[in-house]
Amino acid sequence: MILVRCICRLFLCLVLKTPLERPPEPLPAIEAHHSIGREDLQDASIKTVRPKILTVFFLGHMNLCSRNWLQFFQGETMRVKKRVWLLAAAVWIGLAGTAAADDNQRLTIDQAVEMAKANNALIREATARSRAAVEAYRATRADLFPKASAAYGYAHLKETPFMYFTRTTVGPDSRVAPFYVVTGSERVEAPTGSRDNFRWEASLTQPLFTGFALTTRVRMAELGIDIAALQEEQAVADVVKQAKLAFFDVLMARKMLATAREAEATLAAHAADARQFYGQGLIAYNDLLQSEVALADAVQQRTRAEAAVEMACAAFNTVIGRQLQTPVTLVEKVALPSAPPPLDRLINRAENLRPELQRLDLSLAQLEAAARLAASRYYPTVALVGRYEQEGDDWRASENDFRNSYNTTVALQAEWTFFEWGKTRAEVAKQRRDYEALAAKADGVRDSIRLEVKDAAVKLSVALVNIETARTALEQAEENLRITRLRYRQQMATTTEVLDATLARSQAHTNYHAARYAALKAEAELERAVGATGAIS
Repeated sequence: MILVRCICRLFLCLVLKTPLERPPEPLPAIEAHHSIGREDLQDASIKTVRPKILTVFFLGHMNLCSRNWLQFFQGETMRVKKRVWLLAAAVWIGLAGTAAADDNQRLTIDQAVEMAKANNALIREATARSRAAVEAYRATRADLFPKASAAYGYAHLKETPFMYFTRTTVGPDSRVAPFYVVTGSERVEAPTGSRDNFRWEASLTQPLFTGFALTTRVRMAELGIDIAALQEEQAVADVVKQAKLAFFDVLMARKMLATAREAEATLAAHAADARQFYGQGLIAYNDLLQSEVALADAVQQRTRAEAAVEMACAAFNTVIGRQLQTPVTLVEKVALPSAPPPLDRLINRAENLRPELQRLDLSLAQLEAAARLAASRYYPTVALVGRYEQEGDDWRASENDFRNSYNTTVALQAEWTFFEWGKTRAEVAKQRRDYEALAAKADGVRDSIRLEVKDAAVKLSVALVNIETARTALEQAEENLRITRLRYRQQMATTTEVLDATLARSQAHTNYHAARYAALKAEAELERAVGATGAIS
């Protein structure tokens, strides 16, 4: 109890920042609570009065101390509860703020790619398949080693097994004395086993020759591991490309939304000018209607742009493995790519690095091994078998009245299926035809990769050229709109001219941002096309 009290007081000291020794409130005079009359002091002796005074003083002091300490602890308990609740609320708010900060962190494109690598389901699937290929190799390799097995059996016979034999009797015959002759015979039943039979055995089998089937299967499993690793590499490359494209799609959608909002604001200002001019009788009513219709169309364009941003953010969150509704905050500063290297060098690099081509080469080697595996049925199989067995009439199979209860066997077992109506030949031919089909597919994939590289390189080159053209056109469209609006306010331009200038400026913005992000997306596609994991040099 003393230890508990010390711990409680130490906790109060740390939480409330109060000293360990806190005296109670000062006691009032004893006479204020328990007064003693003078007649009592006069009538009683000193020895009688002193105990009464001490008793009254002690009781009053204890009563007052208990009330003071009770009030003190009640007040401190309420203050502790308040501080604990405030501390819990602060911790909860801090954790919520940290989570919100994590969700709303500004992601760079490299961070987005790393998140996609860590969270994307396609990569997790490929990783699981790689591990499955390793386990398949282990299972196949285990067939090279001896296999141990055991068996136990019990059989109950309705009748005791027996065999017949003829028993003959001999005796002396005076005609051939002193020799003995057969004097009679009878058929006798003799048991040869028991009705209850228990048997168990343990065997060890080591394959010696299987027509190269086991070693071929091991080789195919090794190739399966390499193929699964290349599939995982291909999945990573695909996810990296998807993450980059989704990143640029979000930025592009937000630029389109900004353009739509800017066009809406411009047309809203123009509609306000048109209403003012119409009120002054400076323009016709159809010009006002034309301005209002253009503004309504701009509102619809802005609404569609907002929906496009929402869908782009949802697609981006899906690629990097986050919840659909997670807010997306991206770092928009992305360096523009440089001009692509020569096409021949890109194609040569793609043929050497693309995991699809490497995987097809390994698949061809696997089909060659499959043909050898099918041809292994032309050969016999040989295995070395060692067996220990016991048989008897008790559950341990150790008691046998008719033969030895145990035995050990070492055997060389060979098996050969030499005729199956051409089945083996057909299986070998099938594997060879599959090899030819896959080789043709590899040629087609190689041609497709060359075309993919060329397409990405051309897109990148075109986008880089279009960026400068679009930038110049955007500057001209901005200036044209500014001049047209000034002329309209001076009644030197029509509503149609203002609307055309606004549309031209919006289209120029769209073309400029489309060219920029087309270049960035083309670079990502070119990296994937050549099998690169970073920037192409």
